[in-house]
Amino acid sequence: GNELSLIPGLDLANHQEGSNNTCSIGVVSQDGGIEEVDESTELTPDQEPEAVLSAGRDHAPGEQVFIDYDGGVGFRLAWEMLYTYGFVPGEQMEEVLAHGGRPVHFTGVLPTDPLTRQKHALFEALGAGENAAEGTWVDVRPVVAECRRMAPLLRMAHLSEEDGELAQELAEWRAEPRMTWAQLQKPLGPSNEGKVATQVLEACSEALADLPSAEELGKAAAPPQGEEDVQRVRERLAARVLLGERVALEACMGVWNASQPAE
Repeated sequence: GNELSLIPGLDLANHQEGSNNTCSIGVVSQDGGIEEVDESTELTPDQEPEAVLSAGRDHAPGEQVFIDYDGGVGFRLAWEMLYTYGFVPGEQMEEVLAHGGRPVHFTGVLPTDPLTRQKHALFEALGAGENAAEGTWVDVRPVVAECRRMAPLLRMAHLSEEDGELAQELAEWRAEPRMTWAQLQKPLGPSNEGKVATQVLEACSEALADLPSAEELGKAAAPPQGEEDVQRVRERLAARVLLGERVALEACMGVWNASQPAE
């Protein structure tokens, strides 16, 4: 399952970003090796899943063995690392902010949309869940590609008859799902993209309004100047998470402000 668990032995491995040692759940295969398994794996009665720590290189006797708690893929935000493991990655502030980000919900196709049935049908044809067209959560990060990850859904949400042939094909149930989705990866036109930008900017602005100021967070997140009590440590880590959220949201707004047509 996805429950948090302590695994004796494996829990002794500390975090080091970029470590090529790995941990997984596996079973012994017929050739004596380790075969990684997940929830979908069908096991034989004699197979018992075990936690496996695999070395990515040779280690000297007595050398500490690290693993990358993020799995080396960079998908966990600072708040998630703090919640799950009790720390925020990074020593320098630049490193801390690189892990910053905030989940933001973006509303998709509205029930009042004249093309709502066609749009929902298109998402289902693509293999998405029946409610996928209604909206999505996006981890907004200070990375351009991540700041635009919600764009295809929002372009579909704002697609209307003024967007020309693509909207007409959809209205007449002639739109081929994969080709349509491919077209949505790029701006459809100034009007549609302007609506998308407005929605993203409003969502990010709303999220920013919930956060303390950058100045306040910067002071609270500053490195310690001596010993700290437990409460101060918690306040500093929380401030680093929130500062990372603020930087990510502002970066996303910068990306979408830059895409707005000049007035």
